[in-house]
Amino acid sequence: MNLNEDMAIKEKPNLYEIVANRIEKSILADSSSVGEKFPSEAQIAEKFKVSRNVVREAYKILQERGLLYIRNGDGAYVTRPNKNVLIKDINRFIQMNNAGISELYQVRFILEIAAVGIAVETISEENLAKLADIIGQMEAVCLHDKELWSSLDLDFHNLIVKSTGNELLYAMYKPLAVVLKNIFAQNFLIDGAKEKGLQEHKKVYRCFVNKDAAGAVECMRQHLKASKLDILRFFS
Repeated sequence: MNLNEDMAIKEKPNLYEIVANRIEKSILADSSSVGEKFPSEAQIAEKFKVSRNVVREAYKILQERGLLYIRNGDGAYVTRPNKNVLIKDINRFIQMNNAGISELYQVRFILEIAAVGIAVETISEENLAKLADIIGQMEAVCLHDKELWSSLDLDFHNLIVKSTGNELLYAMYKPLAVVLKNIFAQNFLIDGAKEKGLQEHKKVYRCFVNKDAAGAVECMRQHLKASKLDILRFFS
């Protein structure tokens, strides 16, 4: 880890954030440092000419960002952020900004339509069988179990995105899916929506079986379009 010698910090407001941001830049500039033990609080305090309390708070921020892992009694180690960090950040953004139905569906169109075209080519036999099982369960509970229906609907879409094998795409979709579960529950209450949704899921599944990427993209596009219109009418 290469920290410049002349790094004394004069600013007083949010000093620990300034320290955290400067350390973050150093970590990101040297990805090969993952797994290495980070300098002690005392060493960093000396480098930045700040107190150890400031460094301790900075380390907490870096741990939340997924860049450091603190081992009690052993010190801090450089880590690589996993997708859960991204999921939490995006989920906070969605909830704090009160994203509307139209905005959420714009993102669904971008992510899911792209994902289904990829997943047709990459899905494993195991996940293909899981899609069939989800559809079978949805058919069994189609008329009487809102919670289970919502979970199964979410599982269907989650599994398609996950089957792309693209961890970043899946990490971007997961926080959206948390919000979508409530929308799926509302769909259950709309007359005819769940039956129509089930048929649309079956069409998407048949495209997977036939390795028809173009067909899967079009079926997903029509499914999302119909779902959006149903929800907008429900809330209007």
